[in-house]
Amino acid sequence: MSIPTYPTRQVCCLPPSKSGALATTTVETYTTNVISAVTNLVDLDDDNSLPTPVKNPPAPDVVADPLECTDGMVLDPATTTCACNKGSGGENCEECGANAYAPGGDLRACQTCAANMSPNSDSNGCVCNDGHIPSEEGPEAGCTPCPKGKYQDGNECTLCGSGEIAEVTGSTACTACSPTLVANAERTQCACNKGSGGENCEECGANAYAPGGDLRACQTCAANMSPNSDSNGCVCNDGHIPSEEGPEAGCTPCPKGKYQDGNECTLCGSGEIAEVTGSTACTACSPTLVANAERTQCACNKGSGGENCEECGANAYAPGGDLRACQTCAANMSPNSDSNGCVCNDGHIPSEEGPEAGCTPCPKGKYQDGNECTLCGSGEIAEVTGSTACTACSPTLVANAERTQCACNKGSGGENCEECGANAYAPGGDLRACQTCAANMSPNSDSNGCVCNDGHIPSEEGPEAGCTPCPKGKYQDGNECTLCGSGEIAEVTGSTACTACSPTLVANAERTQCAGYGGTPCAVCQPGSWSDAAMQTCTPCTDNDISGTGATARTPCPLHATANEGHTACACNKGSGGKNCEECGANAYAPGGDLRACQTCAANMSPNSDSNGCVCNDGHIPSEEGPEAGCTPCPKGKYQDGNECTLCGSGEIAEVTGSTACTACSPTLVANAERTQCACNKGSGGENCEECGANAYAPGGDLRACQTCAANMSPNSDSNGCVCNDGHIPSEEGPEAGCTPCPKGKYQDGNECTLCGSGEIAEVTGSTACTACSPTLVANAERTQCACNKGSGGENCEECGANAYAPGGDLRACQTCAANMSPNSDSNGCVCNDGHIPSEEGPEAGCTPCPKGKYQDGNECTLCGSGEIAEVTGSTACTACSPTLVANAERTQCACNKGSGGENCEECGANAYAPGGDLRACQTCAANMSPNSDSNGCVCNDGHIPSEEGPEAGCTPCPKGKYQDGNECTLCGSGEIAEVTGSTACTACSPTLVANAERTQCACNKGSGGENCEECGANAYAPGGDLRACQTCAANMSPNSDSNGCVCNDGHIPSEEGPEAGCTPCPKGKYQDGNECTLCGSGEIAEVTGSTACTACSPTLVANAERTQCACNKGSGGENCEECGANAYAPGGDLRACQTCAANMSPNSDSNGCVCNDGHIPSEEGPEAGCTPCPKGKYQDGNECTLCGSGEIAEVTGSTACTACSPTLVANAERTQCACNKGSGGENCEECGANAYAPGGDLRACQTCAANMSPNSDSNGCVCNDGHIPSEEGPEAGCTPCPKGKYQDGNECTLCGSGEIAEVTGSTACTACSPTLVANAERTQCACNKGSGGENCEECGANAYAPGGDLRACQTCAANMSPNSDSNGCVCNDGHIPSEEGPEAGCTPCPKGKYQDGNKCTLCGSGEIAEVTGSTACTACSPTLVANAERTQCACDKGFGGSDCAQCAADAYSPGGTDLNACTKCEPNMKANDDSNGCVCNAGYVPARLGGKGCTACPAGTYEDTGVCKACAKGKIAESAGSSQCTACPALSVPNAARTQCVCKAGYGRAPGSSSCTACPAGTYSDATMITCKQCQTDRISAAKASVCVACTGGKVANVGQTKCVCKDGQGGATCKKCNVGNYSNASTNYLCVPCATGITPASGAAKCTECAANKIADATRTACVCLDGYGSDASGDCAQCKAGQYSSADTNPPHTCQNCDLESIASAAGSATCATCETSKIPNALHTVCVPPGSEDGAAYKLQTVITGDASCMSYDAAGALTMQPCSADAASQKFVWTWTIPEANPANAYGLLKSGALCADFTGGTTLSAVKMKACKTAANQSQRWTNARVLCADGECTWQFGNRAAPTAADAAVRLLVKTPSLSGSAKVVMGAPTMPGTNAEWFFRKW
Repeated sequence: MSIPTYPTRQVCCLPPSKSGALATTTVETYTTNVISAVTNLVDLDDDNSLPTPVKNPPAPDVVADPLECTDGMVLDPATTTCACNKGSGGENCEECGANAYAPGGDLRACQTCAANMSPNSDSNGCVCNDGHIPSEEGPEAGCTPCPKGKYQDGNECTLCGSGEIAEVTGSTACTACSPTLVANAERTQCACNKGSGGENCEECGANAYAPGGDLRACQTCAANMSPNSDSNGCVCNDGHIPSEEGPEAGCTPCPKGKYQDGNECTLCGSGEIAEVTGSTACTACSPTLVANAERTQCACNKGSGGENCEECGANAYAPGGDLRACQTCAANMSPNSDSNGCVCNDGHIPSEEGPEAGCTPCPKGKYQDGNECTLCGSGEIAEVTGSTACTACSPTLVANAERTQCACNKGSGGENCEECGANAYAPGGDLRACQTCAANMSPNSDSNGCVCNDGHIPSEEGPEAGCTPCPKGKYQDGNECTLCGSGEIAEVTGSTACTACSPTLVANAERTQCAGYGGTPCAVCQPGSWSDAAMQTCTPCTDNDISGTGATARTPCPLHATANEGHTACACNKGSGGKNCEECGANAYAPGGDLRACQTCAANMSPNSDSNGCVCNDGHIPSEEGPEAGCTPCPKGKYQDGNECTLCGSGEIAEVTGSTACTACSPTLVANAERTQCACNKGSGGENCEECGANAYAPGGDLRACQTCAANMSPNSDSNGCVCNDGHIPSEEGPEAGCTPCPKGKYQDGNECTLCGSGEIAEVTGSTACTACSPTLVANAERTQCACNKGSGGENCEECGANAYAPGGDLRACQTCAANMSPNSDSNGCVCNDGHIPSEEGPEAGCTPCPKGKYQDGNECTLCGSGEIAEVTGSTACTACSPTLVANAERTQCACNKGSGGENCEECGANAYAPGGDLRACQTCAANMSPNSDSNGCVCNDGHIPSEEGPEAGCTPCPKGKYQDGNECTLCGSGEIAEVTGSTACTACSPTLVANAERTQCACNKGSGGENCEECGANAYAPGGDLRACQTCAANMSPNSDSNGCVCNDGHIPSEEGPEAGCTPCPKGKYQDGNECTLCGSGEIAEVTGSTACTACSPTLVANAERTQCACNKGSGGENCEECGANAYAPGGDLRACQTCAANMSPNSDSNGCVCNDGHIPSEEGPEAGCTPCPKGKYQDGNECTLCGSGEIAEVTGSTACTACSPTLVANAERTQCACNKGSGGENCEECGANAYAPGGDLRACQTCAANMSPNSDSNGCVCNDGHIPSEEGPEAGCTPCPKGKYQDGNECTLCGSGEIAEVTGSTACTACSPTLVANAERTQCACNKGSGGENCEECGANAYAPGGDLRACQTCAANMSPNSDSNGCVCNDGHIPSEEGPEAGCTPCPKGKYQDGNKCTLCGSGEIAEVTGSTACTACSPTLVANAERTQCACDKGFGGSDCAQCAADAYSPGGTDLNACTKCEPNMKANDDSNGCVCNAGYVPARLGGKGCTACPAGTYEDTGVCKACAKGKIAESAGSSQCTACPALSVPNAARTQCVCKAGYGRAPGSSSCTACPAGTYSDATMITCKQCQTDRISAAKASVCVACTGGKVANVGQTKCVCKDGQGGATCKKCNVGNYSNASTNYLCVPCATGITPASGAAKCTECAANKIADATRTACVCLDGYGSDASGDCAQCKAGQYSSADTNPPHTCQNCDLESIASAAGSATCATCETSKIPNALHTVCVPPGSEDGAAYKLQTVITGDASCMSYDAAGALTMQPCSADAASQKFVWTWTIPEANPANAYGLLKSGALCADFTGGTTLSAVKMKACKTAANQSQRWTNARVLCADGECTWQFGNRAAPTAADAAVRLLVKTPSLSGSAKVVMGAPTMPGTNAEWFFRKW
């Protein structure tokens, strides 16, 4: 066996070298006795060099018997089997083709690489194509291209760096943006910076902005907005807030009255206004004005008005809130207490005509009750208008209903209200006399009216006629006379009840007599039988008659009605209705069996054959709205199928509504879907349905002509639509625009144009695929041209030379770098030289060097650090200054420190400074300034503040009255002044003076004036506050109690002309009531001005309305108030003379007015016209004239009663004349003759009756003759006779019953036909029965009928009909229905597919067919078949097809129901629906667009929902195409913009190594582009879950955790202002400036307080430590306790020093803060430690102890234990004063001195008894009647307590409390109750001293 020799493997691929090239080598072939595998890969040595090739290696010692493998195969040493080499596969180990691989080592076939992959260099596996990474769906899915904005970075797609973009998918590297542009966030586009826009990224102009991140043009800010500081957005102008209509509407100005407060408009504060829109702050009103509610205007207070806000005068008001003038109150109104509105005067209420009409007085009978006029109560009246209260009537009278007059009670009448006598009544409510009851009436129980006597009812002639008795046969039933019941009688008139007949008798019809029944013995005839007076037995009713119980006659049923079996009731036959059972008319029906009226059939319905119901008209079905709505017609396309409308079958149409059958289309046409029109098939069009030509289509379903396909489109395979030509996609302008070709660089990819892949181009439009570039070229970004790589250019793609570059992507020549730039490492662009940055003028200008003082820091020039400088341009680093110098601000020079200046940096002298930072000389401070502690600036001298004219003007001193307070001059406090300018503190005024308002001078107190502050004299005052002299009070005024102002004298009120005019006296009729003049009460007058009280009139007089004069009573007049004479009256209230009454009137009972004479009523012309008499026929009835009653007349005017007519006459209607009774006429009232009548009521002659009429029984009218009814032409035409066939039935003519006729007019009854005949419908003739005809009524023969009812001959049935069972009509033969052409046409057979169903042809049911016409039933199809739509043939069911109706496959369908056609296969990506009668898209797919076949997958980020691709809902994603549902993102994550991937929400991030999102903690943030949460930048803060950090502003800094902005220590408030002295702030105070609790802070800006030493406390300002109260400073500055007899406090002089008590006070213990003043009866001891009595042991002039001491005869205990003391002195007569002592509580510990009284404060009121004294806890200068010393008042529950002593539970020390009482000569037994200080038996005392 020969040993095979293996061919040489020439080239091996090695890992890339450092230069990026591949390492290759040639491996020489060697031959050995042993088969060995030759490797294709060579390992590099450690130094990356190739190993030395091995030549002719030594053979092994043992040679095995080798296995020979064929060419292309290798021997596997492990298995000793032959296998394919990698890259070869299959049984023959054939080399794998393009895009295929084989791993080798076995005989498996080659496999194709997955999507976007190519074979590796060994063809034993696949790798991703450039720009692609392994698919997340696994190896089978191949690789996916990197999206735009990312480049392939190994197996990941990495986002391009800032300033780089990737414009196409599948990029392997990113392209840098030009220096003037930046990359957008997605890194897909080079875009402008914020504030620049447009293609050239030009800076936005005024009022424009650009957000940056794209090339969009700058946009103008919306209304009332301006660009922000970065010009990348807009903010509201000052005074404006964002519009509520959204960002597009811009901002709106704050309205008047509001100012801009952030993003809100806030209402100005009280006292502030904003007069214009768009305000940023409010303006304060002057002190004399207030702001109105809208805060738009400074306005007057309520009660003041006009430009000067002057106080409104009398009867005027002003509401306040504007400058409107005062307004006068409306009629009957006065100003309210605030003078800001008006209220109604007493007795008045608001007018119903509105506020302008003012108020109206309450009418008589009502009083003012709030805003309503209320009717006076029962027994009360209001006799005048405008009453505020009602007056009670005397006990013998009651108030009338109107409450205007006191009147008699019901049952009493006359002036004296005497009780009415027998049979008389009075209604009450006035003074009218009692009246007699009318005929047959008696007074009611209240005697205020009359009622009918028993058995009587009210007369029909009216109340005057009284009552009439009930006639015989009737009884009184309320106000009616009711007929007695059956079996009852009333034998006399005026019965109140009926009497029952005995059981054997019945009552007659009149119910006046009991009578007998038929039979022996007599018994009641039962219903259905009858008996009259001539019959002795009850006879059963026969024929069609009926009767009730006890009937005396039988009643025939009407025509068309039938008696029931028992002959007790009639009911209508069907088709007849109503009480008379009349035959129903056209389109009406009656069900029969009762007497209900006929009813009209509902809409679209007709009566059925029996007229007892309705059926739908042909082509109609019952309405869905119910039977009342009738029937509705079948719509077009459907026919009536029983009670349903059924769609016409395929190939059939119904062109009109209401069809009963469908019409077949011709074979060349098909029915449209609605079955309303025959139309062409798809692909055919026009009237003749011709096949569409080339490039034309027709959708089918109508007769429209074929249409030509739109641009770039061709007909689809069915020619019923058009699809885009190859290389084209649907136009975005819509279907009419057709399709557009894909542009260059793109190829048609379904319905989209897709960019060619990297390395591919499409050079022409309309491409369906791309062409690959040669290996030496790459495709440009547009994929339209193969171009050079970066760093090469020109037609030959030559490498660029020095200082030149080429970006690649086209064949442009290399370009030279701009000024100060060099090529980058890839030579595809240029970068700035060191020390240079990109020029601001754009890329063409190249780069500019960094200026002096700055160094290059990336693309920016950064200022050198402190202590460093850059002295030359283009620096890349800074140089440090020497230690003795500092760098200047520009960092270009080393300079002096602050406080030093000049070339040698010498220290500045006195009053000079140097800011440092350069070598400038020192400068002198400005006016009133000195150098600060660093000598690098100047500060104001003490008492000065910075000048308002600026720093150059220096500082200005604080003016007089103010002191320097930081940088402000503050007004001195009350009681302090600053007399000089430049003060740093204020000086206190002496105790006798006060500081003026300017705080520049100490001034007098109120009531003192002048240089010496002397007390003002009589009638003078001084307000205090300056040294002005006292002033004299204005007219009619005196000084007030404080003498600092004036008050009105008694009887005067403030003048309306203002304070200068003083006061004015109250006018006559009014008295002073506070600050108002009040009208005197009724019966009182004020005869002089300036009255303080009113004088009562004498009893004989009354006060006039003005209350200025006493006047006469009513009924008296004249100066002497003499009584008025006859026919005269006087109203009273003045001294006017008596007046005469008007015409027909006399004085009333009070002679203060007039009333009408008898028989007269008030004239309608008014009171002046007096009264008018009642006319004839009427009598006076109160204030009305009433018509006389029936039978009464009034023959003269002015009657007060009526006269009755004689019994033979009656009163006429006018009640002026007596006239004839009915049936009599003429002057002599003679009885009327035959056929004449007279109505009565006058003296007219008798009249003759009209045609066919006779007089009635009373001869006062006429009635129709028998057989006649009233004429329809009216009473003058008389009566008309009933026509033939009808009889007179009351006032109607009624049709004769069935079997009866009336052959003549004027019949009163009908005649019965013989049994062999029936009555015709008109009831005028007897005729044949149904089924018989002719003169002899012979029976009809075969196929003939006769309806009966006349003598007509028999008739033959129409086509397809036979006689019915009664032979009175014809019916359709089986399988036939009535012809639509009417009854004459007979019947028509049912068509195929339908069967006869009553009177209609019904479509066979599903699964049934009718193959012949005239079917009466259907035949069922076999179980494997179904019936077609026409029900004429059995066919395959849906989902089944072929001759054997086999089930369709899963991807096939059959509509079924029409034929035996085979199943049809579904289009791509579709499956059969559930019924297999059509196809639906697979899940995740939707129908292809614009004529495309099958379905297409929904793209990633969407899902399929009912055939539509919908974007995933918020919070869900779809990662791949063809999704049928979206997946929810995990918690705290959201979908990306494409809804294809979940990313963390803004404010959330992922911890390293974690896939879950967690909230960023406070102090960190994360935006949508960040993966992890980052710490906030310095002095920025954030809350938890923040997406951005917020910078601290206003001098604030971030706290330790960067969670909130806080002030620095020692600062506080919203603006972080330094804390004032006495305050401090730090973290413990939450950075609020708070006062020191116990310590002090002498300087501002303190972070903590300094505690005070022992016995010291912080002063009120918390700026210094002072001694405690009761302690004083010693020589060493320490504080020691004050001794007894001394005190110390802030009020001592000097403060907080121990001072001796004054001459009148003591301090009983050491450490006292105050001294106690001894009571008047005691003085201090020498040490000022106790009070002692002068001249005796205790010093008391009088004392009273609870232990009795002194003269016991003056004291005693009563039974209750009360102690009584009376004065025992010689002047007891003038000192009568009784004290009663009681013990208020049983517990001695709770007993203390108290004085109780029910009054708060009062004085002597002029009486001389103790009861006239009210106790008060006050004192007055005018009358010190009582004074309580050391007392306080506590009030609760209406009782006040005066407590004595300084503690709640007094001890013996509290006995030193005195009660001072001034006791003038008093008498009486009144007493004052006082509580004892302690229980009796102790020595606690009350001390008194002499007055």
